[in-house]
Amino acid sequence: MTRREKKPDTEEILKLIYEMMLSPKFPEIPAELEGMGRFAEIAAYIRAFRDCARRFARGDLSCELKGHGFLMECFREFQTNLRLFDDEIRKQATLDQLTKLPNRYLYKDRLSQNMVMAKRNAASLVLILWDLDGFKPVNDTYGHLAGDRLLVAVAELMRSSLRETDTLARFGGDEFVMLIPGYPGHEEEVANLTTSRVFGALREPVGIGVGEEKVTIGASCGISFFPRHTNDGEILFNLADKALYEAKKSGKNTAVVWNGGKLGRQKAGSPKKQGG
Repeated sequence: MTRREKKPDTEEILKLIYEMMLSPKFPEIPAELEGMGRFAEIAAYIRAFRDCARRFARGDLSCELKGHGFLMECFREFQTNLRLFDDEIRKQATLDQLTKLPNRYLYKDRLSQNMVMAKRNAASLVLILWDLDGFKPVNDTYGHLAGDRLLVAVAELMRSSLRETDTLARFGGDEFVMLIPGYPGHEEEVANLTTSRVFGALREPVGIGVGEEKVTIGASCGISFFPRHTNDGEILFNLADKALYEAKKSGKNTAVVWNGGKLGRQKAGSPKKQGG
């Protein structure tokens, strides 16, 4: 073998493999590695690995490899960790990190699903938008950590007031939104039952992590009905938001139902049919 034809040493081979991985011509194997036995096998394996990595980047996690034992183990570990990472990213994208409730993005998806189901089954949907009464003084007096603990406690109290088929999401700050499937003609009954449960649950003092200190928090809400008030999800939320604004003006622990431009009011502890 002439000096020019001598085989590259290990360092040169690794450099070739590295360059191969970065090359826009990849997955071609450089001529210098052809016929290099195990190194060519590793190069081919890395090529397949990179192809899978590209598929992963497009969201396809089904890629499988067969090849060199050690690299195969590395790939399997990589694949497992990537799946876990992907699951975690999805959770972070759709769940509120403090309360672990659906966030506004998942809420929109749930709203869309509930509206489709309601149309399909000739059913209805009750949207209840909540805003806590007196949250800012607690936050200002005891600090943000205490405020966060209060939000977590309120989320749990609200969640315990709902059925498994209902949705509770944190919309941001101290705002929460509920989606309650129901039946046409019974929306007021569903709304009154749900709000009465929440008002009752919020009467319970909750700890905020400041010694033995406990606080009682109130809440007001605005309510709208699908499809009675609108067939549009965004408008449905906006109507509940307008009703909530009126509830906040009316005093604490108040529920206001939007009803064709008329507003029915309900104070905590006195459920009644709203109408207009």
